[in-house]
Amino acid sequence: PFEPGTDHLHHLLARHGVAKGNVVLLLYVVGLLLGGIGLVIYAIPTLERNSVYIFLGGFLIYSLIMRKDIKID
Repeated sequence: PFEPGTDHLHHLLARHGVAKGNVVLLLYVVGLLLGGIGLVIYAIPTLERNSVYIFLGGFLIYSLIMRKDIKID
């Protein structure tokens, strides 16, 4: 826990050839998009009741994308 890790999303994107500026821009856009989705979920009661399933679906997609880059020794 006291040593920096290189398995974070921004490191993985940089390792795949994405320029640093584009990594920052992409993470800002994703943050704004997720914030907007959160506001929409909050505004629509039906979506708010199903927000756990929406989160789990997003987490599953993220896990499937990130699984390709994780190397277990």
